[in-house]
Amino acid sequence: MRALFAAIAILLCIGRSVQAEGFLLEGKISYFRPTSSDLKKIFGSAWLNAQIEISQSIWECLNIYASANFLHACGCSIGGENDTKIRIIPMSLGLKYLTSINSCCDLYVAAATRYFFLRIENDYPFVKNTINKHGLGGVVEAGGLFYITPCFFLDVFADYSFKKLQHSKGSLEISPHSIEVGGLCIGAGIGYNF
Repeated sequence: MRALFAAIAILLCIGRSVQAEGFLLEGKISYFRPTSSDLKKIFGSAWLNAQIEISQSIWECLNIYASANFLHACGCSIGGENDTKIRIIPMSLGLKYLTSINSCCDLYVAAATRYFFLRIENDYPFVKNTINKHGLGGVVEAGGLFYITPCFFLDVFADYSFKKLQHSKGSLEISPHSIEVGGLCIGAGIGYNF
């Protein structure tokens, strides 16, 4: 299996010797695994994450980048059969360090602030039907750009995001409850180097 991945990487790397510079635009799809055990119980442990990202070279190997993600899942309440839906929209702004490995491959590491928008819709009669929360967290990422042509590339990456959002204020009878809305993403994308 490793030999197959190595062969694909070598074929993709033929014909490019310039490190990624300028303006990059890409779309990514990834597998998202939430950190929160509650989210896994309600919505499952495998979600689809769609992302769009732009980055601009600002100095030698350093890029500034911005991205927006979209996550959506449906599930059932814990201990019940009531439908519930969740939508998380994380938006990031950060720095990415790229280094050229060979004529067609750039590796990178990145870190960013990530602002999370959370919306939960419940069909359960004893809880609030719609919960909207938001807050600032972060994300770290590593990956590789594999150039198919001098402009088109494949991006293979993994990232880990983190943010705890408090979704109930608590009272004398009810303790406050927070939920981790981050998690691990592993995926790929296709992009264009302008």
